[in-house]
Amino acid sequence: MPEIANSASINQPAGPTAAFKDPTSLTWTLKAMLYAGILLLVIGIWSGWLELQLLDDAINGYEISDEAAEINDLRQGLIGLLQIVLFIATAVVFSIWTYRANYNAHALGGRGMKYTPGWAVGWYFVPIANIIKPMYVMEEIYRVSENPSVNISEKKSVRFVQLWWALWLISGFVGQLAFRKSMRAEALEDLYESSAWIFAGDIIEIPAYIVALLLITKICEMQMSKVRPVTLSP
Repeated sequence: MPEIANSASINQPAGPTAAFKDPTSLTWTLKAMLYAGILLLVIGIWSGWLELQLLDDAINGYEISDEAAEINDLRQGLIGLLQIVLFIATAVVFSIWTYRANYNAHALGGRGMKYTPGWAVGWYFVPIANIIKPMYVMEEIYRVSENPSVNISEKKSVRFVQLWWALWLISGFVGQLAFRKSMRAEALEDLYESSAWIFAGDIIEIPAYIVALLLITKICEMQMSKVRPVTLSP
């Protein structure tokens, strides 16, 4: 009987609590949403290129039929709506995943962790602080997931996390710029410029999504390796 008890305990996390929650299913859900996001971005790039060609023809004096313009507007509007809906849904699931990942880092025995699961998510909603704090949160999660006995008080950057955050900041900046230009666009040249920024934003977001996929996969793998061997393909 004692041997059976010891065998069962292998799957329990080391640390001050035994409250570790398997993040595998949640990670797969988030990965599926990120893959869907990449697919929509690719479709958006294709649609954006068609719109740029249409606007370029109009600027150069070629006649554009009302039907062609309406089809373009409908296509772009539908793709944009799907992207917004999926982005919001992905942000919700990512918030839940971040809460779980931070919670598990504590459960694995992370000592001296500065951020609680609540604030791991909360910092995304604090103006100004949300420019840098989420990166620190993810660095802490990553370091503890890699080695639960790490001394968090020792400042150490995680390049992979920094790359992830830099790409999201850049894509967010380009997205905001594209939105503002589209709101002020009146002449055809203005519409072309705003469409070009939207087109560029979609291109920039793809590597941001890819790095996010790799990051959440790596953190899930590291956390699960502390309780049982697991392999999660990116």
